[in-house]
Amino acid sequence: MAINESIIQKISSLACLSLTEEEQVTFGEQLNKVLEAFEKLSTVNTDDVEPLVTPTEMVHELREDQLQTYDRIQQALDESPERTGNLFNVPPAV
Repeated sequence: MAINESIIQKISSLACLSLTEEEQVTFGEQLNKVLEAFEKLSTVNTDDVEPLVTPTEMVHELREDQLQTYDRIQQALDESPERTGNLFNVPPAV
């Protein structure tokens, strides 16, 4: 499947992009090269290859959780720029 001008226009419309004709040609060429690369990859025989979660072997080094007491709670609260009672005031995360 080749990426043509109408596909580039549809993609740019969906992405709310306004592309010049030159940009449409450039992006069309680039996307066609990406598709060619995927077509090459699809020819590789992977019948005997097990799926991987990551491309490298990973060893998870787990440790037991250890309860530790923190004896400087009041100092941390005193150094806080804003607090309510024993809670830090932080900006809302949206």
